[in-house]
Amino acid sequence: MKNLIKVFLIIIYLSPAFGGFSSLNIPKKEVIPKKSETEWDKEKNKQLIEKNEEIIKKGKEKLGGYPYGPSYLPPNRVQNLQAYLSHYACPQGRVPDITFSMTQFSQGSENTTQIQGQLQPTGIGGSPSNTYVGVNLGTRDVIYITKMTAEGRVIGFNISLSLCRLLSQPQTIYGGVGGYAPTGVSIPIIDVARMPVVGGATTFIVTDPTNCGMGSVDQGGVYLNIPAYKVPGTSAMIPAAQTHISFTRASCL
Repeated sequence: MKNLIKVFLIIIYLSPAFGGFSSLNIPKKEVIPKKSETEWDKEKNKQLIEKNEEIIKKGKEKLGGYPYGPSYLPPNRVQNLQAYLSHYACPQGRVPDITFSMTQFSQGSENTTQIQGQLQPTGIGGSPSNTYVGVNLGTRDVIYITKMTAEGRVIGFNISLSLCRLLSQPQTIYGGVGGYAPTGVSIPIIDVARMPVVGGATTFIVTDPTNCGMGSVDQGGVYLNIPAYKVPGTSAMIPAAQTHISFTRASCL
């Protein structure tokens, strides 16, 4: 009797009606058509570009708009600054502002001030007073400098850079995984994924505002240290570099 029960249970287990194994319900092996090398290259290139865009997106979210602190711009000058940024618009947009400070200065002639000395990598506190704006007409980078005061005396200047985002022309990058060379890749020169660091500054000369809402940055410049950059999906490494950007008086807006 026990043997008959065992046989009956085995029949139920193997029966298709009860979800058992059968040649009728064994899944067939899916046949994947072989892609041509051209299709494979296009798909791989698309994946690398999407990965690069994702890295840039995460970088923007991480920076949150101000990588080195707030701009310290007086509230009544925000609209003035926006007018300059619109007038000197960047073709590829702008990266988040970079702010540093300098505390050595001397009064010049005709309402001018010379700002010099060692720079500090962050802004300084206090009450914002006059603001000065300048531009590099070639790169369309904008600089704005805010005089900071405490208890009625000037304690230094916060200097903010609004740099244009700059990407190279699409190119082929050799050194990809498995010898693959992705095409149409734009290398960030100045971008959220490759933010520069201010390495030094030349003397700034600023003039107090007269007819304009903001004063002018008549001359001065900064040295930018641009970090090395590894191209995603490849072993290619773009070396670090340094560049100098000079500024001059902007049009009165």
